[in-house]
Amino acid sequence: MKKLIIASGFLAMAAFAAPQLPANWANLNITDRGMVQVEKETDENGLYVEYKGLSREELLGSVVQALNRAGYVLVGTALDGVVAGFANGKERLALKIDQFGDSLFLAIFNEKGKEPLLHGMVFGQYTAKRAASGDQARELLLKGLEKE
Repeated sequence: MKKLIIASGFLAMAAFAAPQLPANWANLNITDRGMVQVEKETDENGLYVEYKGLSREELLGSVVQALNRAGYVLVGTALDGVVAGFANGKERLALKIDQFGDSLFLAIFNEKGKEPLLHGMVFGQYTAKRAASGDQARELLLKGLEKE
């Protein structure tokens, strides 16, 4: 009986501590294998999750399969494939996985998520250009001002 009460207590604490995912992310059925935590920044505009024990390729493959099952198709990439864009009708999601040590950080977000510039890059609203400096930067600025 004592073991049952202790086990029930642990289950209750785990249920209390588990973050509630917004429905749009819960419905994607993203893998929980290797999941360490759902980041507090997760909301209806972005899913941010830490994983351990998976390779980047394993996590990416699993997430892409989940997005495909949910009707999303790959429509483009940015930054040499670091960010991928998926669409399902008018819904557009950007996906990226960062790695720090043995931790992977999954981010799936719409245009209102915490990285709107990356979302804009993958969907063609922004382009990456080589940075200019010195005289070159001054000339580009003057040309830009002349157009306005």
